[in-house]
Amino acid sequence: MAWLDWVTPEWERTGYWREVLDDMRGRYGEVYALILEAISHSDPAGLLRAGFPPDEYSREAEEIYLRLPGTPSVDDVRQLMRDVFVDCFSEHIAGPVADYDAPAREFWARTKD
Repeated sequence: MAWLDWVTPEWERTGYWREVLDDMRGRYGEVYALILEAISHSDPAGLLRAGFPPDEYSREAEEIYLRLPGTPSVDDVRQLMRDVFVDCFSEHIAGPVADYDAPAREFWARTKD
């Protein structure tokens, strides 16, 4: 998957978001970028589909990144992702843990190869 492939054409035209997201990728590194990509691709809270900016999940990605050490399995990553969304939003907005299967598996597959 290409970096920033979740950015809609409307946001892409501004160019600003590419710079912001590239800067965050540079500061935090590739693992952070993979987390942000995975959660942005699946959009578990539906915010990107609702028109929020492409960096909407950057705070959540940072929190997942910081808590990631010590997560030995894809199931642990899935639970961590949901826990962060509950902490940042609410139980209702976070939705069920099953909504985090896809982003956890995407992240796990791309980091465990």
